[in-house]
Amino acid sequence: MTLALSITGISLLLVAFAAHLAHRIPDRTYYGIAALACLLMLAASVADRRHVSAGIDSATTALFVWLWWTRGGGDRTRRRLRDAARRWTPRRRTATTHA
Repeated sequence: MTLALSITGISLLLVAFAAHLAHRIPDRTYYGIAALACLLMLAASVADRRHVSAGIDSATTALFVWLWWTRGGGDRTRRRLRDAARRWTPRRRTATTHA
């Protein structure tokens, strides 16, 4: 199981890297695919109890997710969060005066 996760993650990362070098996919798509590939490798590292590898995989996953989010990959998610925040209207609650 963990070998399959590792092989899938590594091959997905290599294919995404090759497609990015050939200018077949934009930056944000590459960062999203790379984050997914690193997440698969992180799951395999955690399942095998390889602590150093899990730390490296978690750092690279966080880096690729951050790059994906800041380079426009999370635009739809950001828009949905703003819409949800607009629908929520806070109300000020004061203490009762007849206490």
